[in-house]
Amino acid sequence: MTLVQAIETVLREAEGPLYHREITRRIVEKGLWKETESLPDNVLQKLTASVRWAYSPFERVSPGYYALRSRDLGFDLEESLQESAAD
Repeated sequence: MTLVQAIETVLREAEGPLYHREITRRIVEKGLWKETESLPDNVLQKLTASVRWAYSPFERVSPGYYALRSRDLGFDLEESLQESAAD
């Protein structure tokens, strides 16, 4: 599992936006990521970099708080990326 997938898993199970430190805590609590020493910085870096991308699965809802992007992209991004990789 990648760190992005771990973040997405935590946010899917959440009932709303979470603070980046809470996302990190839940990743560790669920055992989704082994390296815990640099995890808080890595989670924040992944989220910060990802929300700049138009097709990011995440959105920043307020300073430090993130959620899954609520808008429908009109296609399955995961499926589209897998098809591109297969070509």
